[in-house]
Amino acid sequence: MSDVERLVIAFAALANASRLSLLRELSRPTPRNGHLGGGQTISELAAKTELSRFAASRHLGILREAGLVHGVRDGSRMLHRLEGAALDEIDDWLFPLLISAGRAEPTALHAPEASAR
Repeated sequence: MSDVERLVIAFAALANASRLSLLRELSRPTPRNGHLGGGQTISELAAKTELSRFAASRHLGILREAGLVHGVRDGSRMLHRLEGAALDEIDDWLFPLLISAGRAEPTALHAPEASAR
């Protein structure tokens, strides 16, 4: 699959308010671990986003297929976490547009040689 095809799948997954809400919740620190990236269960995410567990599960599946989240087993629970590599790909594609539009300044992180990260 090409880089462009992966981006199309990721952007299609992002084009939904419920999935954006789930991603926003996954980006917040959790009481369980007090830091970013610790993961949350479907029940936790459903409660915070006011989705049913079924809807949260369905939307997380789409986000997982798009490579934006992944699950990590924690005993009998599955913790869902953001997937940094896919988010980096989106950032690498969007940031040059922001620079061209005068909305961002070039940084070392977004220099052409950094795209091989």
